[in-house]
Amino acid sequence: AQIARDVASAMGARVIDIGGRIRMAGGAAQTPVMTLADKDLVADAVLVFSSRLGFDELVNRVEASFVNPADLYNPITAPAVEDAAYLAADGGAEHVATPNFRFETSVERAQRLSSLYLEDARRQAKLKAT
Repeated sequence: AQIARDVASAMGARVIDIGGRIRMAGGAAQTPVMTLADKDLVADAVLVFSSRLGFDELVNRVEASFVNPADLYNPITAPAVEDAAYLAADGGAEHVATPNFRFETSVERAQRLSSLYLEDARRQAKLKAT
């Protein structure tokens, strides 16, 4: 499972389980859209909706690592990706995420993946069914 997540992170994708089949959902930042009807829910499922992430879950700066072929594939840190608007919205408090793109070998792609990671981390509305 961890290898699938690492491969997905190198593509900016996500591993999803659809009825027992493992798939990777695309790596482009998109506005999530989903319509749920009564038939989609289990009768006794508990639904929890949160419109905002907790302050400790926010991300406004990404400092990712990737493997560098010129350095014998040792992990190094890519230039940070941050968003001033997100920093201002968070009251100036810096919230750093440090993903490890261990299957990525290019600094440019590591930065692009960091941008996707940042945009995905800022999606705040969550619906959880248990």
